[in-house]
Amino acid sequence: MLKTLLEIQQTFRAVKDQRNDFGGFNYRNVEVMLAELKPILAEHEACITFSDEIIERGGRCYVEATATLTTPKGEVSCKASAREQETKKGMDAAQITGACSTYARKYALCGLLAVDDGSKDPDANKHIEMINKNQISTIKALAEAKGSNISDICDYFKVNSLEEMTTEDYGRCLNVLNRKEDVQ
Repeated sequence: MLKTLLEIQQTFRAVKDQRNDFGGFNYRNVEVMLAELKPILAEHEACITFSDEIIERGGRCYVEATATLTTPKGEVSCKASAREQETKKGMDAAQITGACSTYARKYALCGLLAVDDGSKDPDANKHIEMINKNQISTIKALAEAKGSNISDICDYFKVNSLEEMTTEDYGRCLNVLNRKEDVQ
């Protein structure tokens, strides 16, 4: 069971392909994560299931989600919880609970699969510094000099465009290009 979990964790990458322009950060969507995960699960004859439980703590309601990976050799689970807001503009009570469930499920899945795409998590209150125009120009010039394609670079770093690269990605990109590695 643990070998299968390790193989899935090493194969699965959850890209932060959504953008919150108001908050200025990228994030991942649990529905997209599951769509990308299903072929990997099929290779291992495994499945992921979720269950939710509403829990009250200190007068507040939380949705506690459990993500369970089941294989022919057994199962392993991870839990995460999220607190319901009392009100949220434009949402009724059922929608608030549903959004809270989705959030808790995403983090239970991330915990179960040790999700790490190399970028910083905005929920961890860490500052994400995106690359600037000069750094983008440097990547383009170096890629051209090395015969690399920009779309291949974006695929390699799991971003839609160079503008979505972090400064951490930038440093790694320069290392890759300078070593003449193939980024396809």
